[in-house]
Amino acid sequence: MEAGLEIGTTKLPDWRAARRSEDLERVYWKRDLDVTGWARIALPHQWAVSPGFEDSSGPVVYRAEFETQPLPERGRAFLHAGGIFYFTHFWLDEAYLGDRSGYFTPQTVECTAQLRTGGEHVAALEVECPEQHDRSAKTIVTGVFSHWDAIDPEFNPGGPWLPVEIRTTGPARIEQVLVLPAHVSPRHARLEVRVGVDAAESGPLRIVARLFPEASETPLGHIEQTWTVQSGSSGQTFALDVENPALWWPHSLGDQPLYRLEVVLLGPDGDEWDRAERTVGIRTVRVDDWIFSVNGERMFARGSNYAPTRQALSLVTDDDVRRDLDLAKEANLDLLRVHAHVAHPVLYEAADRAGVLLWQDFPLQWGYSRRMKKSALEQARGMVHMLGSHPSIAMWCCHNEPLAVEITDVEELSKFQTAKIVGSALLPTWNKNVLDPALRRAIEAEDGSRFCNEKSGEVPNTLSYGTDTHTYFGWYFPGRMTRFAGLARYAPRMYRFVSEYGAQAFPSDEAMRSFVDGDWPDLDWAHLQERHCLQPKIMERWVPSADFDDLGSYRDATQRHQAQVIKYHTETMRRLKYDPAGGYTQFQFNDSYPSVTWSVVDHLRNRKDGFEALRDASAPVLVMADWPDEAYSPGQEIRLDLWVVSELRRPLGGLRLVTELAGEEQEWAGDVAADSVARVGTFLANAPERRGTHVLSLWLRDVDGAALSRNSYEIAVR
Repeated sequence: MEAGLEIGTTKLPDWRAARRSEDLERVYWKRDLDVTGWARIALPHQWAVSPGFEDSSGPVVYRAEFETQPLPERGRAFLHAGGIFYFTHFWLDEAYLGDRSGYFTPQTVECTAQLRTGGEHVAALEVECPEQHDRSAKTIVTGVFSHWDAIDPEFNPGGPWLPVEIRTTGPARIEQVLVLPAHVSPRHARLEVRVGVDAAESGPLRIVARLFPEASETPLGHIEQTWTVQSGSSGQTFALDVENPALWWPHSLGDQPLYRLEVVLLGPDGDEWDRAERTVGIRTVRVDDWIFSVNGERMFARGSNYAPTRQALSLVTDDDVRRDLDLAKEANLDLLRVHAHVAHPVLYEAADRAGVLLWQDFPLQWGYSRRMKKSALEQARGMVHMLGSHPSIAMWCCHNEPLAVEITDVEELSKFQTAKIVGSALLPTWNKNVLDPALRRAIEAEDGSRFCNEKSGEVPNTLSYGTDTHTYFGWYFPGRMTRFAGLARYAPRMYRFVSEYGAQAFPSDEAMRSFVDGDWPDLDWAHLQERHCLQPKIMERWVPSADFDDLGSYRDATQRHQAQVIKYHTETMRRLKYDPAGGYTQFQFNDSYPSVTWSVVDHLRNRKDGFEALRDASAPVLVMADWPDEAYSPGQEIRLDLWVVSELRRPLGGLRLVTELAGEEQEWAGDVAADSVARVGTFLANAPERRGTHVLSLWLRDVDGAALSRNSYEIAVR
């Protein structure tokens, strides 16, 4: 390419910002505007965490002044925003460049004409993230950030949350690179490399793609092809073969070798016009009737729902996501569901390296307006193009609970609102029967290598066999939580994959200090409900506050209840391993801000008792008993089946299972096959004569006597 400007990226870090008033509406983009009264800011800049903008939903206007060298004769330039919530108008040197929308797909407009001559320039943006007043018919694709019961309902995510920069290229630029597995085996892999190009003019160009082991400069695969493009956007698919590939595995099954794909766009004379890189892993993931397999190896998916790392994505750091993935692995999880949002890019890079599988939701949560279908389809395709090369992404999901939910506080639902939700669950609706199938088709057209779940949480009905199940025994559903296991005999399809279960619990003392006001028992309960997600009436049903003398003991009781709910549901799902269950994702893993939610780690990442329960119940080898009755009479017969479940890839022989209750031991011996669950025997005893709470302890030891697993259950005698 001609001398004068190198291909690359220049960040625009120094900006000024102001709320757009009527006076500014027609002048904010003018060169000679006096902006000395505007706030000096650096991007990213989300309003909710920026002084002076905290209560804004937009419009907010931005200006940046910068200098460039002249563009070469055939060079091109683009104003590129990595991520902005939500609608953006772009200006450069008083020329309107266009408008874009969507929070997670990059927003790019061409500014070649404006930067053709060097010198001083003025970029201006107008950004708006409107409040959604009818939340059963939302018009923007922001998922949990605009409507959820585990995020501050007054939080507006608006503003640029990733950098804005100038990108320069030759006459054609690379719009997208998507790498998907076409065929994978230990001896040979064929990767499908899709390259999208935006060309200023028709003509030939060359694509050179080389695949390197991440820490090497010796390519393992190479493509070089000439491609005649038309002006505008076009795409081409190439096959890249790799012999004896090192396969990527989730951390519970193996290592995570990564490769670096380098794609270079060359002009007819060999001048470099643009380049892009992707970090990829070679693997296949299949989901067959909710049973996962990786590289042909069947696995039972143990997981949790991952909320936004932070409520304000602009504040997320590499250390934040690495810490969360380390916690997930500590909890013996190999799958996180990125719940109804697209996360910060660092999550996907870190998950690739950590070997944590991701169930990626498209950011739709509850009900949407018919007006947003076209935009949603465009953004769904953009999500696949942006994230589809990551080996950690195991599956897609189009929509979480496509219900007509208007408010997040279920305790305040009117009878009409409740009937509307139930009707939207059981009857045909535009969201379920028009929007979601269209999204699934759009995603599958872009990526046929992954399973795409059309909607999450759909119960079987007259028109559908249902999908994954959301169940809240021990929280929303009244009565004993042990009804959950009993229903499996009558509706096994609902137990193929349970993707939500759990209960709320108060967080650590350290976390509560930032948002819990008042002295016990006269807390500001209304504030906790309105701004920090607590559902007090439901909590009162399970943990009556009058039973406790202080907040600490009450908090401990809420955590014990949460832990019991998690232990019970997780163990039940593991007993149903592969018959019919393919796994679970507990709800939820983390808090995004100070709150009382279903999380097992709070916003400071202190572990709740529920974390320990999830970790223990998700252990690779677990000894279990059927859940005891709520209470026994003195001397009453106790009969509980005993189970051992193993996720290990090798059989376990010569096992000894020992139980102990009230000083009496029983013992069983046997073997357990690889990756299986086995009923070992039946614990049979009479309840102790002494009334009170006793502990049934279980130990599993290997042939050498080493402990493999330990478990315990409370036996109440009344």
